[in-house]
Amino acid sequence: MHLLTKLSLKNRAIVGLVTLAIVVIGLIATVSLKQELIPSTQIPQAGVGVVYPGASPENVAKDAVGPVEQAIKAIPGTGRMTSSSTSGGGQVQVEWDYGLDSEKMIANIRAAVDGVKAAMPAAVSTEVYTGGSDDIPAMQLVVTSDAENGELVERLESVVVPAFNDVSGVRKTEVQGKTETLLAVTLRPADLAAKKVTAPAVMESIRAAGVVNSAGTSFDGDSQLSVEVGATLDSVEAVSHVPIATESGTVLLSEIATIAEEPAEVSSIARADGRPSLNLSIMKNQDANAVSLSHAVTELIPDLEKQLGKNATLDVVFDQAPMIEQSIEDLSVEGGLGLLFAILVILVFLFSVRSTIITAISIPLSLLIAMIGLWVGDFTLNIFTLAALTVAVGRVVDDSIVVIENIKRRSDTEDGPLTAGSIVASVRQVAAAITASTITTVAVFLPIALIGGVTGELFRPFAVTISIALVASLIVSLTIVPVLAFWFLKPRKKSSAGAVAGQQDVLSAEHEDSIGEDIPEPAHDEDAKVTRLQRGYMPVLRSALKHPVVTLVTASVIFILTIGSTGLLKTDFLGDLGGQKQVSVSLEMPAGTRLSLTDERAAEIEQVFEKTPGIQTLLTTVGSGSTNQAYFTATLTDNSDVSTVAAALEKQLSAQDGAGTVRVESQGGDQGNQTVDVTIKADNEQALAEGSDNVMAMMSGITGLSEVKSDLAGEQPLLRVKVDRVAAAAYGFTQSDIGDALSSVLRGSTIATLTINGEPRDLLFRSHQVDATPADIAALSIPVSPLQQAQAQKAASDALLAEQEAMSNEATAKAEGQVSSQRSELVKARAEAVAGLGELRTQLAELSAIPAPEPGSGEPVTTDVLQGQALADALAQLSGGISQAEEGIRQIDTQLTELDKSVAESNAAQAESERLQAEQKALVDVTATAITVGQVAEVVREKAASTVTRIDGERAVTISAKPTGDDLGAISAALNAKLDDLQLPAGVTTDIGGASAEQDEAFGQLGVAMLLAIALVYIVMVATFRSLLQPVILLVSVPFAATGAILALLLTNTALGIPSMIGLLMLIGIVVTNAIVLIDLINHHRANGASISEAVLEGSRLRLRPIIMTACATIFALVPMALGLTGGGMFISQSLAVVVIGGLISSTLLTLILVPVLYALLERRGERKEARRLKREERAATRENPEEEQLEELLS
Repeated sequence: MHLLTKLSLKNRAIVGLVTLAIVVIGLIATVSLKQELIPSTQIPQAGVGVVYPGASPENVAKDAVGPVEQAIKAIPGTGRMTSSSTSGGGQVQVEWDYGLDSEKMIANIRAAVDGVKAAMPAAVSTEVYTGGSDDIPAMQLVVTSDAENGELVERLESVVVPAFNDVSGVRKTEVQGKTETLLAVTLRPADLAAKKVTAPAVMESIRAAGVVNSAGTSFDGDSQLSVEVGATLDSVEAVSHVPIATESGTVLLSEIATIAEEPAEVSSIARADGRPSLNLSIMKNQDANAVSLSHAVTELIPDLEKQLGKNATLDVVFDQAPMIEQSIEDLSVEGGLGLLFAILVILVFLFSVRSTIITAISIPLSLLIAMIGLWVGDFTLNIFTLAALTVAVGRVVDDSIVVIENIKRRSDTEDGPLTAGSIVASVRQVAAAITASTITTVAVFLPIALIGGVTGELFRPFAVTISIALVASLIVSLTIVPVLAFWFLKPRKKSSAGAVAGQQDVLSAEHEDSIGEDIPEPAHDEDAKVTRLQRGYMPVLRSALKHPVVTLVTASVIFILTIGSTGLLKTDFLGDLGGQKQVSVSLEMPAGTRLSLTDERAAEIEQVFEKTPGIQTLLTTVGSGSTNQAYFTATLTDNSDVSTVAAALEKQLSAQDGAGTVRVESQGGDQGNQTVDVTIKADNEQALAEGSDNVMAMMSGITGLSEVKSDLAGEQPLLRVKVDRVAAAAYGFTQSDIGDALSSVLRGSTIATLTINGEPRDLLFRSHQVDATPADIAALSIPVSPLQQAQAQKAASDALLAEQEAMSNEATAKAEGQVSSQRSELVKARAEAVAGLGELRTQLAELSAIPAPEPGSGEPVTTDVLQGQALADALAQLSGGISQAEEGIRQIDTQLTELDKSVAESNAAQAESERLQAEQKALVDVTATAITVGQVAEVVREKAASTVTRIDGERAVTISAKPTGDDLGAISAALNAKLDDLQLPAGVTTDIGGASAEQDEAFGQLGVAMLLAIALVYIVMVATFRSLLQPVILLVSVPFAATGAILALLLTNTALGIPSMIGLLMLIGIVVTNAIVLIDLINHHRANGASISEAVLEGSRLRLRPIIMTACATIFALVPMALGLTGGGMFISQSLAVVVIGGLISSTLLTLILVPVLYALLERRGERKEARRLKREERAATRENPEEEQLEELLS
């Protein structure tokens, strides 16, 4: 690495220009970096919100949440799934492993949820939401005004929202808390009955009236035209004039129903300082700068308030920018103080302004290079990267301290000017050591990439930032610092000739050629002046080397005591979260309480807030999640004390006599909303309830836990309509039909979405207007079923037919009398005709018996001939009469037959006509009588769980409690012990979650990361020293770093949390650097022929000052952060600094004593082994007795 120094000294002008470029580009990068509160992270989880208006928790779980769970469960990669169902809705939370594509998982979840919507009731709606940090609003504003809600919403959406969306970096602006307006069609039952029309017919008429059909295309010359039939309903008047077909003609909808725009049912109420309010949430783009966005939005507020008018105010209740700016300012101040302290440390030890300035320059240069790295890597300036830069202030100067101290020490022991060759030789002496120390420090951050969960996501930018700064500090120490030393550093003493030569030609051509060549060590290093610090250190070191056993035993005792004291440590998860000064209060009324009653009680609590000093703004939310709950968030003034205000509120609220349970939920600056959770699972409801009671009682008795709550604790009243399925079926109803009918009355049905005056409006259809009591529900009429109508029509038709049949019989009898007379006459006439026919046949027979002569041809006509002809004529005449008589009889028979047929057909036709008339009359005039709910069902009051919780599809209960102390580990240990001893019903299992589980997981991952870090450090040191044993000596510093860290935590009463664990991880790399520098110089002296004792003593003496300097520089740079002078950095602040300071102090002191002792012991053992090996070889060469050699080996 010293070749970089050689190259830099040969190109000093270029190095100077590069330095200026770093400054300029670094400043540009600093002002260009996006600023945000925390790094942009995508938490591997998503949620599905389910809304099922009016449904009980059991029905929500069965009909809405259940299908969603089954759909999500089928997605590959999904893990733990938790669902919670309450009245009117629920939610499903699903997690998956880090490393999976979150966008793909969310898309799969959306597709799965959309796929099961058809299997859910029509009233169910769903929404998929994610859990990334970008979903946290950049700003939240509360809007109050004297205007009505609808008018205010309209003005916000037309004026404020577009203005905010035009701000650079704003992704969207959401208006929350607005009351939706809908168009309600409420039937009037009396008018409906008078017009003889049913509710289903009206509903279908409304639906059909607004349907526009595409009928195809038409051609007009060269034009092709689309054909659309009908028009949409676009106004209240148009809906009122929808025609409804009735028996008596067409009527308008307005004649049987009331049509009006009205606000949707309110499920929550929001107020700001007692005034009704709306919320504005401003979401930023992922690459937006939260600070500049906030400033731009804030500048717009005064003008927007004027445009809104009506005493409108826009108050910012949450803004990331002030917290970001405050954190930046605080960490900058702490970093600046740390820089100042580090410079003072260097000045005290080097006692040279020039050396101090040259060394101190490495700090801003390294930090600026880190800024450039963040800029190029598209990182942001947040509390994690800022904390990394602040921590790096003391560490980035270490390499430069070692370099400049070695250069200055060499220059102080040489006569003549400081030459480039001397600088290269000085750098070469320490280049390998500082390179190895920097690499080890950077290496310890590599395992952070393996840490999962939120801890890994948040601390990776921290690790990247500090790694860039450390690598930059190494490059600066090997390039820029030597050049600056050559330009500005003067030796303490010079010969006059050398001084003149140095002034005339600082670096001649001959010197240029000699850069990097081996320059012998000054022969009188050991004769250099012994400093006061060395005079105090050397006797202690000599004594330790003289009594190594005592030293090792003492160190072992210290280490054992350290291990024993770990049980005294407090532990937490993330520690003090800082943030805004806020006090949160919750109100929980009895389950099932109406929203209006909860709101009345909330108003009483608001009066307590108004009387309490120190409160700046108060936000009230009533009914969010459940109608029996309300939440209050009070933001305090800057000079208020959170604990004092919280205590005052708790005292006043406990003195009230109002209903419900009131709790001071959380206070700003504590561990936030972290809770310790115990999840209980069981096979049946009874065991679940019993187990829940037992665990709640147990947790209530644990010191350090408060506000123990169960999501099974509350039951809410429920009206259950128990349908008699047999009775309902007799009327043509199913259980579902009755449910739909009640829903139409109590809630109404959304049958269409219209655009009214340019605004979307849901069209709500209601069959009644009622605020139903239990008695009202039993008395509600159910719309007539098709079976009822058919039965009523059949009954009416049967009655009409019976009446008409009687009349028909009477008419038939009369008609038959008339027909009977006609028939009698015809029968008489036939009888007479038959009698006459008989007489004619008799006459014919008589005449036929008289012989008649046969006339011959040519004979004259005689009397006989004439008589014969007369007889023949008489016979012919009688035959004709007979034929006529028979024909007359046949005609009379035909007439009789036709008369009978005519009577039969007339009777049949009349009967059919009468039947058709009766049925038609029944269809038109008859409407079945509607029955009431009470005729087919029983309305009873019941108790039901207010919340149904499932984990991975299994019924579960979660008991949560808030840790009040600062020792989460002790609370978790006590909870585990009591859970092990708790007697639970058979089949009941428990699992600890919440902050306790997250702490255990994070601690376990960080423990593995530390082991990996130690392994990486060992590998780097083996490569550096080319030895397997010497790195073990260096690693001894690590446990003794823990000694100081633990002692510092105990003395400052600081809990061991994630930040302090990160500090321990850093210590692994930091503390080894001192040992590396020390061992490297000792090895250097050994290589030059010094004995082990001489090398150890001289190396330790010469490295005392740089080791003390680097440790003190790092320690004093972290002192402002450890003291919390500004409170900046939120939860990255004190504990990390305390751990590093304590660990550095102990490891530095023990490194200067213990490492030399262990080095001497191991190297002497190595020398003895080498000596025995050489002796064996010598004896083997002279063929001495091998048995004697083995005996000597054993004795040794």
